[in-house]
Amino acid sequence: MARVCLLLLCLKMCGIYSQEGRWEASWKRNDSDVVNDLLEQWKRNDSDALDEDWKQRLPKGIIIGVRKGGTRALLEMLSLHPQVAAAHSEIHFFNLEENYQKGLDWYCQQMPNSHSSQITVEKTPGYFASLEAPERIYTMDRSVNYALYGYVPAPPMQKNPFS
Repeated sequence: MARVCLLLLCLKMCGIYSQEGRWEASWKRNDSDVVNDLLEQWKRNDSDALDEDWKQRLPKGIIIGVRKGGTRALLEMLSLHPQVAAAHSEIHFFNLEENYQKGLDWYCQQMPNSHSSQITVEKTPGYFASLEAPERIYTMDRSVNYALYGYVPAPPMQKNPFS
């Protein structure tokens, strides 16, 4: 239940899923009811989109974070939503010169096929440490949304001096 709640919280925070407060009471429901609701919505969205064109698109969302900071988990949770198309691997387009020189067409070819109503998202933690990445992302598309994702490690436990 905690995983589903975290997923719903992420979706709600990102503004991807909000349907007249439908999930307000979902915190009290069991996991299978919530998953079934998500699957039903996916089927509705999928059937509406059959006639539309599917193609590879540049991302409208980029997750930037520290290595081992949970960026993969965030991407996986977001990709459960039917309106999110997530790249399956780290592309390293904006931080590796050899990939950046291949151009935007190459970068677009690394993305999954998506529908015009979907948000294409990719994540590469390497962008966090790159000096060039922010400017290159901005140059590609000024409207792209990005999530700077990190964590603050807890200090190491110290022995209690009073014990």
